[in-house]
Amino acid sequence: MNEFLSIYFYFVLSLLFFIIGVNLTLKKGLIATKFLGAEYLALTWLIFVAYFTNDERMLAHPHFFRLSTPFVYLIYPLAYLFQEFMLNPERRFRNRDLVHFLPFALNFAELIPFYISSSEFKLAYIQEVIRQNALHKIADNPYSWITMQTHQVLRLTQFSLYQVAIMIRLWLFLKGKSAQFLQANRLIFTWLILSAVFKCITLVLLISLTFFPYLKPFTFHWFDMLKILDFIIIAIFLLINPRLLDGITLKEMVANHLNRGDHFVETTAKKFETEFQLFSKIENTLYENQGFLREDITLQTLSDATDISPRKISACLKTVKNVSFPDYINSLRIQYIEEKVASDPLWSKFTFEAMAYECGFGSRSNFYQVFKKLKGVSPKTYFENLS
Repeated sequence: MNEFLSIYFYFVLSLLFFIIGVNLTLKKGLIATKFLGAEYLALTWLIFVAYFTNDERMLAHPHFFRLSTPFVYLIYPLAYLFQEFMLNPERRFRNRDLVHFLPFALNFAELIPFYISSSEFKLAYIQEVIRQNALHKIADNPYSWITMQTHQVLRLTQFSLYQVAIMIRLWLFLKGKSAQFLQANRLIFTWLILSAVFKCITLVLLISLTFFPYLKPFTFHWFDMLKILDFIIIAIFLLINPRLLDGITLKEMVANHLNRGDHFVETTAKKFETEFQLFSKIENTLYENQGFLREDITLQTLSDATDISPRKISACLKTVKNVSFPDYINSLRIQYIEEKVASDPLWSKFTFEAMAYECGFGSRSNFYQVFKKLKGVSPKTYFENLS
C-alpha cells in the first residue's frame, strides 16, 4: 500500500468512524446505540494507531507502540452488548455487565508502566521486534504481567466465546418468532445476521493468522480490511436506513422500551399460537377504520367489537406483547404519526397539539408524556433528529 493510499485509508476511515461513533454515543433513545457508538470509537482508535505501526513510523513514534492493545479487548464485548440491548430494548445496564470490560481494564493497567517508560526503552524493544521479524514470539518487556503471545491466545479465546454467544443469542431470539413478525422486521434481522456472519469471517482470519502470521509484523494486509468490513456494512445500513436504530417495529413488537425479546422464547409454542390468533383478531379490529385513533376507545369497547372478554384481551397483550392495553393503543398511535409525517407533507407542518388531537390523545401534554415514555425523547427532539 503506497503512502497516499495508506493515509487515505487510515485517516479518512478513522475520521468517518469517529463521526459515526460520536453521533451514536450521544444519540438519545435505545441504549444499544451507545454500545454501537462505543464500538466505532474503539475501532477509530485502533485504525488511527495502526497508521504508526510500520517499521519507519514506529521507530519515529515509539510512544504509539501498544497503545491500541487494550482496546482490542473491547470490540467483541461491545458487539455482544449491542446485539443484546438491540434485541431486548427494555433491558437496563446492570453492575454485573461491567464484567465484560474487565479484560480491557486489566490489560490497560498492566501496560501503564510500559506507557510511561522512556523512549529509549521502547525503541530498543521495537528494534528487537523488527530484528527478529516476530511481533508475538520474542520475550516480553519486564513491565508486563503476561507475555504478548499469551495475550494473543486470550484475545482469540475471548473472540471465540463472544462470537458463539452472539450466534446462539440471535438464534434463540429468532427461532420462536412468527413469520409475520420476521417479515415485519426483516431488514433489522438481516442487518444483525450479516454482522454476525462477518464477525465469523473475522474470527476465522484471526485463527488463521495465529498459525500463519504476517511475513512482516508492521505492514498492512488485505486481512486488515476484511476485519473491519463488518463495520463498513453496518455504516452503510445505517446511512440507508437510519430508523433501524429505533429498534423492533412498533406494529409487531409495540414500543422499543416496553419490548421483552426473551418473552417469546419463554412462551410455549402451543400457547403462543392460541394467543397470537386472539391478538390477530384484536389487531385487525383496531386497524379496521383505524379504530385505535378514537379518543373514546376503551378495553370494554374493544371487547364489544371483538367478542373477546376484557380480561382475555389484557392477558393476550401481556403474553404476546408484554404491555398493557393503554400502552399498546398509544404505541399504535405514535407509529401512525411517524408513518404520516414520513409519507404526507401536510403532516410535517402540523403542530404537536394537532397531531395529538388527530390521533386520539386528547391533549398535548398527554401526547408528550406518552411519546417520551415510549421513545425516550420528546417529540420535538425525535422528529428533529429524523429530519
